[in-house]
Amino acid sequence: MRKLATLETILDLQPIPEADKIEVATVRGWKVVVGKGLYQVGDKCIYHEVDSLCPQLEPYESDLNKLPLRTTQKDDGTLVKGYLIKTIKLRGQVSQGYCVPLTCFTQEQQDYFNNLEIGTDLTEYLQISKYEKLEDPDLAQISGSRFPSYLVPKTDLERLQNCLNEVYDAYLNDELFEITYKLDGSSTTIINSSLLQTVCSRNLQINPDSQSPFNLVGKPILNVMPSEFAFQGELVSPKIQGNFEGVKEPLLYIYSIYDINKAKYLTPTDSELVCKNSNINYVPIYKQSISLKQLSNSNTLCKEELLEFLLKEADGESGLNGKYREGLVFKSL
Repeated sequence: MRKLATLETILDLQPIPEADKIEVATVRGWKVVVGKGLYQVGDKCIYHEVDSLCPQLEPYESDLNKLPLRTTQKDDGTLVKGYLIKTIKLRGQVSQGYCVPLTCFTQEQQDYFNNLEIGTDLTEYLQISKYEKLEDPDLAQISGSRFPSYLVPKTDLERLQNCLNEVYDAYLNDELFEITYKLDGSSTTIINSSLLQTVCSRNLQINPDSQSPFNLVGKPILNVMPSEFAFQGELVSPKIQGNFEGVKEPLLYIYSIYDINKAKYLTPTDSELVCKNSNINYVPIYKQSISLKQLSNSNTLCKEELLEFLLKEADGESGLNGKYREGLVFKSL
């Protein structure tokens, strides 16, 4: 489960030009706009990632009640409403996330937080949900069955800012990566197992008799893929995400292959080879077998410089036909 809310410290505070009431805080690798004078460097806070859906409870109710309520569906099928934390821009400053001072919580909660280590996951404790847009039933033509997480994990990669220490270690140790384009479509999983043969969206199994785009691209792969494996990829289509990737027909690009018996993912190199041998689309590759030193053309970057470089590298041309790239995905070899 993704850590959406964690106990953190304010690492830095900087002014925002022509802003009297707000400033920008650094929390982990994130830049977050906060109230001016609300924090001092070193203060503790509860940091909420982008895509956090905060419940209609205090302290969120008082602070976020001007935001429209959004609805998402949890893994057990329950619908929940809350306040969505999104990337925003205030006075020209991008803000990614939401910080809450400990003093906004009850004394009992403050005492609890102060006994925890920095970085402790508080997602469940604070009833934070991960927001995902409700799936279009006309598009998916779903069967109603939940995604079989007992058999195959859902795809959910960590963001750079949340694992910067590990990334910097990889930089120092010349670890090699496959770097692929992040596509903006709909997550798709195809499972071929003795227990279950199915095509899934991110959260649900697709009705096998439907003419959904998930089946149109998934069933041909299901018919040729090896048994006891799951292929996971991004479905791009003229009817998905406003056709962000500029395609003319539904296409599926595989980005990982899961060995069900061994309960582990194939290496990126092996996944690409399987797709190539089976004539299945593999996600577009940006760089192959490259270290972060080679990518940055520098052996002397500090952690913050590496973060800045990689964030800039994530911007640029699309891997398909989109106006710009959604981002980059780094997979260790």
